[in-house]
Amino acid sequence: MGFTPPTEEVELANLVFFGVTILPVCYCFYMHGLNGIGPWLNGLIWNTLRLAGNGIAYKALVTMGLPTTYSIITPLVLDGCGLSPFVIMCLAFLKECNVSIVKDLPWWASYWGLLIAHILLIVGHAVGMAGLARPILLKTGFIVWIAGWVYTGLMLGGSWFLAASKRRLPGEQILLYAATIAWPLVGVRMIYVTYDGYTYGFYDQGSIAVQAICGLLPEFLCMTIYLTAGIWTRHLSLDHQRLRREAKAAKRENKEASENRTGSATSSTGPLDKYSSYPDSEDLQKPAVVESVTKTVEV
Repeated sequence: MGFTPPTEEVELANLVFFGVTILPVCYCFYMHGLNGIGPWLNGLIWNTLRLAGNGIAYKALVTMGLPTTYSIITPLVLDGCGLSPFVIMCLAFLKECNVSIVKDLPWWASYWGLLIAHILLIVGHAVGMAGLARPILLKTGFIVWIAGWVYTGLMLGGSWFLAASKRRLPGEQILLYAATIAWPLVGVRMIYVTYDGYTYGFYDQGSIAVQAICGLLPEFLCMTIYLTAGIWTRHLSLDHQRLRREAKAAKRENKEASENRTGSATSSTGPLDKYSSYPDSEDLQKPAVVESVTKTVEV
């Protein structure tokens, strides 16, 4: 899926770009912590597969001068596998930007919605890769794959109109902007790949200009957007930790306040129950009570 013809210019451009970006991706993977493991793990896989596939193709072209079966098929498989984390990375950003409001999300924007989108993207991609030699499977995989991308876009669009959207942290808002901007670029790459799959043009995807605009440029722009947002929000994990500490402190204070109220209520009613039949000082001033007490004394 989405194989770029083995030309030295295209392969070298991929090698240089992904060779440079893998270091900041590792930095973001480290800084964003557990909440950011989804997008940045996919980013690492994406970079690694691109470097491996384009490295094999470029070496074969430089040493042999002409594309061979090895220099075509191997990068084809690696390139196709690399598109999966490329698409899922956009979806993973949506999860990280909803961490602080996760309890207030509707089902379609919470884990259930993310699960549906992941299933569509992964199953569609797997079916498409398995159907490289079978047109029916290939086209079915593309349809499911595009459906996952559309569903991801609906989730992104709906996330802007959630009632809890205004309570997002500033860093989470930046990640949502990044995912929203990258989503149509992801679509350009996916539609380009889908068109090639339906026309069986894996070995002839047009001029280098077409390949650059529809193939390389969307990926380069998406990675640049992701890295810009990731470095900008590199301290977001610290903000999430602060929120968790504040939530635990508030919960502990509420528990202590509840226990204090329960204890004061018990101390004001429980020990005095045995004296409840005795008249208080105000009742002793009433004539009926005074007369009763006087008769008792006289007897």
